[in-house]
Amino acid sequence: MFTVALALSCVTVAVLAAYPMAGIVLLFISKPIIDATWGQPVVADLPLTQVVSGLVPIVIFARMVIARPEEQFRHMPLRGVWATYAMFIGFCSSIALFHEGWSSGANVFFRHINGFVGFYMIQAYFHQQGRLKVLLLGLIVAGFFPIGTGLYQLATGTTWRFQEVEGIARNIGLYHNGVTIRLYALQSILAALLYGVLYAKSGIVKQAAVWAYMAMAAAVLAKAYSKAGILIITLWISSWTLLQRKFAAFAVILGLVFILGVSLAAAYFESIVQIYHKELGFFSGREEAFRTFNGRWYGWEEMYTRWMHFDVFAKAFGSGQLTLGAHNDYLQMLFHGGIVGVLLYLVLLGTVGYRVVLNLRTCSDPLAIAALMLFLSWIVDTIGLNPSAYPQYQWFLWGMIGLSFRLRENEAYEARLDVRQTGEHIPPTRYQVAPTVSASLRPQTKFPLVSDLRGKRAEAR
Repeated sequence: MFTVALALSCVTVAVLAAYPMAGIVLLFISKPIIDATWGQPVVADLPLTQVVSGLVPIVIFARMVIARPEEQFRHMPLRGVWATYAMFIGFCSSIALFHEGWSSGANVFFRHINGFVGFYMIQAYFHQQGRLKVLLLGLIVAGFFPIGTGLYQLATGTTWRFQEVEGIARNIGLYHNGVTIRLYALQSILAALLYGVLYAKSGIVKQAAVWAYMAMAAAVLAKAYSKAGILIITLWISSWTLLQRKFAAFAVILGLVFILGVSLAAAYFESIVQIYHKELGFFSGREEAFRTFNGRWYGWEEMYTRWMHFDVFAKAFGSGQLTLGAHNDYLQMLFHGGIVGVLLYLVLLGTVGYRVVLNLRTCSDPLAIAALMLFLSWIVDTIGLNPSAYPQYQWFLWGMIGLSFRLRENEAYEARLDVRQTGEHIPPTRYQVAPTVSASLRPQTKFPLVSDLRGKRAEAR
């Protein structure tokens, strides 16, 4: 496994440097295998997964210097707030470098900067026609390894690494914890969902394969017994169906979940009750609030008490202390970047969230809904996890959100050109989202993905 991962790492970084589009797809495919070698250090006691996660930003920043006109940073949506955030991350990491050495400084820098890298690289290299399909196929292939190992565990009962939550054993595959396999399962589900809607709508066989793949990923997700994962998939189902006014589909899904829970998966739902027994006990008055969230409240209280003893500079701009076990992204940023860092982080999230909602109000196409689903995932994970500690999660989540923004900006630009050339006003809700989606694969819903108004004008001329 390590030899394969090492070879994939070398090839991936080389291809990323020479051909970024192909390199990014290969990065998504190889990263699940590389992450399985988390326990084997290769350089300066760093495992291969951290080495690759550090090399990717370096390569992408180098490519930004020699980027083609359409790939340049000046075209990136929300570049102002992202650039400010990135520069402050550099400042925070220099404080950590001064206080605790290069290892801590690099850890702080690469831990946070990969969000910026993901937001930039996907929109820069996949906004052109036809490339979205390649990306989604790559993400689907990326899920073969984590989903395959998860299904193997389900079928054979094999345990490579034991981890439990509330007394229940998790199936986490070859990874360090249940978070990693949960993230890969969610990534696979969303990639397959988008591919099915955009590119496999006309084929029964393709649709069946897509649904089967999502079902297998959902099974792996379920056996990870993740509280956040259950909440996220619930938000995803609600967002995807209700925002497209697929009320019947929403009712059918609820019915299937109920039938499955009653007839086939009673034991699983008993496990869910066991996992949430502290939260249920709190609402029933039998448990203290501090025992919810797996007792994370005690750790948060301890960290906050430590922060209160810092000097004014450390409280404002960061303590220089590496924080690895915060289990809360805002508390982690409070240590790494101080009050200023938390405020910048909140401004970034608020700006992205506002743009997500604005795009949805303009046109609720699949990519805009996917951006909302991913943004909600991030918000959920920031409360009880440190999502900024998972580079592959940031590349995918921020990358897909950035791509949805870039395609919407391209669409608006094309609409403005049409107005200048024809003098005809195009309502915002008729903007087409993606020139990456061929006309034959455009979903026909009450919230159309692509307007064919431009084609009708061409026929009239």
